[in-house]
Amino acid sequence: MALNLRERVMAQDLTSGIQAELHRLSKAKTIFQGPGACLFNLIVYTHELRRTAYFNDMVKKVRAQFPCRVIFIQGNSFAKQNHFRVEVKKERDQEQSGFICDQISIEAAGQDLNRVYFLLLPLFVPDLPIYLLWGQDPTTEDTILPHLEQFATRLILDAETTDDLQQFTRDMLNRISSCSIQTVDMNWARIAGWREVLAQIFDSPERVEQLATATHIKIVYNDRRSELLFHHSVQAIYLQGWLASRLGWTFQRAEKENDSQLLYYSTPQTHCRIQLISGIDEHIACEEILAIEVTGDKGYQCDLQRKSVDQVKVQASNQIQCELPCVLLMPTLRSTRSFMQEIFYQKMSDHYEPMLKFISVVKWTSG
Repeated sequence: MALNLRERVMAQDLTSGIQAELHRLSKAKTIFQGPGACLFNLIVYTHELRRTAYFNDMVKKVRAQFPCRVIFIQGNSFAKQNHFRVEVKKERDQEQSGFICDQISIEAAGQDLNRVYFLLLPLFVPDLPIYLLWGQDPTTEDTILPHLEQFATRLILDAETTDDLQQFTRDMLNRISSCSIQTVDMNWARIAGWREVLAQIFDSPERVEQLATATHIKIVYNDRRSELLFHHSVQAIYLQGWLASRLGWTFQRAEKENDSQLLYYSTPQTHCRIQLISGIDEHIACEEILAIEVTGDKGYQCDLQRKSVDQVKVQASNQIQCELPCVLLMPTLRSTRSFMQEIFYQKMSDHYEPMLKFISVVKWTSG
């Protein structure tokens, strides 16, 4: 990846130009009135044009909660022609009283992608954390990421970027054991709300036993069409892996049945079949879990149904009683501060690695 002397000089000149533009904009108080602040440096990388809008939306949500300097890299290593373009601007969140943040956008294609790393280092705000929001499988990217990890505080990734979830989880397990950088999985954060709802429902030894002895669990995920997201079952896969790991089950086998993915586990008391099935709800984000049904011994039935973005209806019954339905709030949403806190500041849960181990034994089909 070494650059020749001429390329290094060009990168230095470009960096100086960017710094000068940032300084000029900071002095333009008549245009950008409001408080300036920066909590961390955020580097966003994607190499797929279809996902640029997705990550732009994510950046807006980040800026609304945490003022930061954003460096957005749109890469294309497969382009036949070299291309390099930089844009510098200041962005304000939608609230007029919000903070103003620096945003540096870099488009690079072909061999010019190799110039990006040498441009980045002088652009970081000194003495602040560096977070990497990586829109490519981190186990395969070898142009920019390996050089940035030595400076970065945290790597934020998305399993949506991989076409082989089994290999991704195996590589992630190796990364956790060998890399010092903190790694955060966005899909793990996205199911935090469902994990907390389940913890509220099964909140006593008796109720945990009802879940642990379930014979059938159905998880319905939102399979509505999306131009940005292709692997709609990932959150459901994560949730079932978390349940199996926490309940001490043993994986037996997986199979495909029509549009459902079936997973069979042995439990200390019995056997359980988990069914991942698609559904469609136009009012809920793609990939989100829509419903969970738990069936167990002695006529036990617990149905959890997503009623809105932030509400889940719960009804449980067995052969001798039927509880009144109740509605629980979904504590964590992708647009709330708690979701952002989990991504940028909280330590990865000890439950994450055991969940990955359960997922890594299955050759997952796309969907």
